[in-house]
Order: sequence, then structure tokens, then C-alpha cells
Amino acid sequence: MAPPIREDFDKATLPNNILWVYNSSPEGRIELRGDTDTVITENIPGPLFNPSHYTGSNRMRGNFFQCDQTVELTRQGFYLGRSQSTSVQFLVYESSTANGTYSLISSNTVTASIGTNYVYGTLNTVLKEGKYYLIGAAWNNSARYSTSGSHPQQTAFGQSIGGYAISGYPAAGSASGASPSSLTYVQELDIATNMVMRMDDNLSAGQTATNSVVMVVDIEDYDPLTLSFKHRASGRNSMPATAFS
Repeated sequence: MAPPIREDFDKATLPNNILWVYNSSPEGRIELRGDTDTVITENIPGPLFNPSHYTGSNRMRGNFFQCDQTVELTRQGFYLGRSQSTSVQFLVYESSTANGTYSLISSNTVTASIGTNYVYGTLNTVLKEGKYYLIGAAWNNSARYSTSGSHPQQTAFGQSIGGYAISGYPAAGSASGASPSSLTYVQELDIATNMVMRMDDNLSAGQTATNSVVMVVDIEDYDPLTLSFKHRASGRNSMPATAFS
């Protein structure tokens, strides 16, 4: 069954006048994804000033964000000082409200060796316009982490609205946004701001999947209007790029 893409694409294109009609074979896949050629790195906070440092084990720390533009979070970095190796979970939680319950939607666990630097985890998670997110990291062995600055911190997709701090490892499947911290935890976010539609499959070689998408646009309030399309293909099937007005 094809994934539900209509709501995602409405948020990533012209406002309130796009209808996507899609079809996919059971093995096919149609997704809204970030263009990895346009990734930018967000430093949270911006230029560091007077950072404060804390040390502890079995911790989770992160920041809440209000998302005003649909983007893809490709990677998160969290600044940690480690005197011993530790497991680090990178986590993304989503909520429909700022102060509600956030549900875990993506995670990646790595092992960080001794050192003091950014530890990175791959997430490849679409952040949707109008939603709220908790993005953070959890670790088991003792490590030093840092805070600097205050909220809000402006980003390419919205702004931070608070910090999050809780004891425990591994991280839970949900988190509360009811009492955000005033602290800003030092992290990096790699963000793809240009969203594209990806059509592919999960089949083995020699098998076939089909995907199709039709875009219906109400252009009554746009005069003149130009729609341009670009594509990038890999594998056996390709089609010419198209532009019309």
C-alpha cells in the first residue's frame, strides 16, 4: 500500500490549492524527502557564549522546536566530553501541540569513544510544518554536556521553544512538553530545506514496482503562473525534465 503523502505535500508546496493523486504497487514507495544536495548545518545555539558544563550518566538532553517549514532532518550532532566510551541515542519526538505529549518517531544509536567533540547520529526524518519536535540525545556512561544562550533560537525551519532534561537510559517512547527548561543544549542539526518527491521500491533485482503521481493545481489566484519541474533518476527508468507555463 502506498504511504499517505497528500498531507505532507500540501505543506511543502503552494498553499491550500494542491491535490496529489497517487498510486503505487504494494512494493512501491512514494515519499516526501529532503534534497541532500541542499543540506545546511544549524548550530544550536548560534555562536557560543559563556557555555556552562554539566556531567552525568544515564541522561537525556535536547531542545523543543516549533516547525514552520517542512524540511528533512538528516543528522544530529550533540557535544559531549567522554572519559570513557558510551552509547549515545539520537532521538526525534513529534507532537501536535507545544506543551503536549511528544511521541518518538526516529532514533539512531552509536558508540562514542573517548574524546570531547560532537557525536553524530543519522536520522533522515521529515519535520512537518505546523508540528512540534523534541530533538535530543541520551547516553548511558558519564559524559560532560553543555548549555549556552536562551530560547528562542531561530532556525531555517522555525525556532526553539525550550530545553528538555530527564534522567534515564535508554530513552522512553514518549516525552512531555509541559514544563520546558529555559536552558539551550548545545547541538548541531543538518537540515535539507528543499523538499522533493521520491519514487522507488524495495524490490530485489529483476522485479518490478510501479508508482505514479498526478498533481492537480487550482491556479485561479495566480496570474501569471510558471510551474517548473526537475528530476534526477538512477537505475534503468528515466524521463526528460519538464517545464511549462
